[in-house]
Amino acid sequence: MVKNNRLAPILNQYKELPLGPDQLSNLEMGYIYEELLRRFSEQSGEEAGEHFTPREVIRLMVELLNIPIPEKHLSIYDPACGTGGMLSVAEEHLLDRAKTPSEKDRIDKYLTVHGQEMSPTNYAICQADLLIKQDKNAKVFLGNSLIPHDSHGREPGDQLPEPKYRFDFMLSNPPFGVTWGGKDGYEKEARKLEKTRYRAGMPRVNDGALLFLQTMLSKMQPKEMGGSRIAIVFNGSPLSNADCGSGESEIRRWILENDWLDAIVMMPDQLFYNTGIFTYIWLLRNDKPASHRGRTMIIDARKQFEKEPKSFGNKRNRMTDAHRHWTKTHYLEGWKPGYTDPDVKIFQNNGRVKDFAYHKVRVACRDSWRQSRSCRAMYQWTATLQEYAMAPPAAPPRRSARRHLWRRHVPLVPVLLPAAAMIRGRGSC
Repeated sequence: MVKNNRLAPILNQYKELPLGPDQLSNLEMGYIYEELLRRFSEQSGEEAGEHFTPREVIRLMVELLNIPIPEKHLSIYDPACGTGGMLSVAEEHLLDRAKTPSEKDRIDKYLTVHGQEMSPTNYAICQADLLIKQDKNAKVFLGNSLIPHDSHGREPGDQLPEPKYRFDFMLSNPPFGVTWGGKDGYEKEARKLEKTRYRAGMPRVNDGALLFLQTMLSKMQPKEMGGSRIAIVFNGSPLSNADCGSGESEIRRWILENDWLDAIVMMPDQLFYNTGIFTYIWLLRNDKPASHRGRTMIIDARKQFEKEPKSFGNKRNRMTDAHRHWTKTHYLEGWKPGYTDPDVKIFQNNGRVKDFAYHKVRVACRDSWRQSRSCRAMYQWTATLQEYAMAPPAAPPRRSARRHLWRRHVPLVPVLLPAAAMIRGRGSC
């Protein structure tokens, strides 16, 4: 821009326009900022979901986390912070809730935000935003938060490693379907954490979303120190991808068995600027109150939107304050005994009842379906989500004298999601 002598004409073009804080609110300036980001992301061919998250989605995540006005040190973390939207909105949300100068002083004194970003361009924008705001309590690093940091490595890694760094609240929108393995990835470096951070399992190399979630789970505060809460945006893949015993399956089983999954909010489609797919907010915590323990809530908020007056790329829908209030109210009220709502379902995941479990059985028998004694038939018994919604799965077929394989799978959202959306976990044979 400087080399081609374009900077001065651009500044002259906009210097006379009324763009000051007296003419434009923070929200309006945020929309302008996001529109510029959207246009640049389209030109650079970035993958869907890689750049940023609409502000109304971030606000909903922050409201669902219910971050309090701090009375002692409180930390917020994003392992894929991009241009810093998640961290900025979280801080703005707290400042908006502060009713007295004393509460604002406590936020300035006790709140720290932390992040890491892999893209140098996004990192530069995030740092510029922090400089303009003069935010001295923000620590954002350039590097890949999914691999260990090595000062002599080909790229910087996680510079906020556990157990040294742990955080009270974490929120993120990691890239959808981005490859982390192969010649273009960082599989060799990531596998150095296979026995520690990623001990539950490693997902397929063409989608690293669950690596981000495991990174956040590894940085939770211990329960005795107050625990941590997490909000993360996923597409449908982490709900259902991979079969029994795979890395994704083992990660989901690990999360459910530790009783960390608190709720999943099903979002409307066409909310994001560069993808129109349905997305899901996962809420996780290791400090569940008694009313949440052994239970997981599913909220169907797919109808909570209104149309945008004008499309912004793939973004044709938006969630207003009323829609976010509806979602938060249902999340808070849904745990109460006797609460009923067709858009809210609570499933048990305790020792006696496991609504997220079903059996998958393969039976090898002497007789085929046509009663031919000369061949061996193999078939699979599973329970679809619709069948499970009506009643528990029927008893599996009788074990064959020749061979059997019996494993437990974990479907997610038996009522609200289509049959393809399943969480699967390995059980004992």
